[in-house]
Amino acid sequence: MALESARLNFSQAPGDPSRARFYSTDGLRAFNDDSADLIFCNPPFHQQHSIADNVALAMFKQSARVLRADGALWVIGNRHLGYHKKLRRWFSRVELVASNAKFVILKASSRGQHSVT
Repeated sequence: MALESARLNFSQAPGDPSRARFYSTDGLRAFNDDSADLIFCNPPFHQQHSIADNVALAMFKQSARVLRADGALWVIGNRHLGYHKKLRRWFSRVELVASNAKFVILKASSRGQHSVT
């Protein structure tokens, strides 16, 4: 359902929808280093009945590996999760693109400037 929703949303956006690729995988483990220009991410933070960010952090770390040097990761998340600070572990540039009282949209780029093992 998530893939179909992403395809539908992307098809309604300006630009050439044939350039997009959609995958259902375990994060980005199956992707080669430096193989993507752009990644959009709405990471889950509910796990059963608890709130955790381990899946999001893994996705951010994997994105830094998979993105080309001039690529960017766009993230939407709840404001209270503090993703802007967490993204700085792997990206030297984190910009606030849009926000409201509940959500933020962030753009992370300039990968490889910081590292966390």
